[in-house]
Amino acid sequence: MKLLQTLKGFFVLIILCGYVPGAGAAENSVWWERAEIVARQEGYHLVTLQQLQTLYGAQQNFLIVDVRPDYEFKEGHLPRAIQIEFSPADRYNLKPDKRDRFESVLGSDKNRRIIIYCLNYN
Repeated sequence: MKLLQTLKGFFVLIILCGYVPGAGAAENSVWWERAEIVARQEGYHLVTLQQLQTLYGAQQNFLIVDVRPDYEFKEGHLPRAIQIEFSPADRYNLKPDKRDRFESVLGSDKNRRIIIYCLNYN
């Protein structure tokens, strides 16, 4: 089962800070626009770090999932984040044990926002 099939029906947001190391402002703008197009085609939305700060500040009910490896999660993560490591291959073939764990974390509330992030730019 594909990762996006597991998330079907949930309101998924992906955090991308809009920053590509070594790129200028114009290149980052083009990158962001392309990423938004792909996101819409795949059925999810992008949020900026500023939008995420607004969610935190408003005490919104959302789930934040950090998909980085354990060692990166242990080095630091966003508040309230739950760590479930994913690899690029998981997008196309989510193994049953990982799907079951992910579905248990997601819960049944399809109105709750789910925010997934994988990179930490400091």
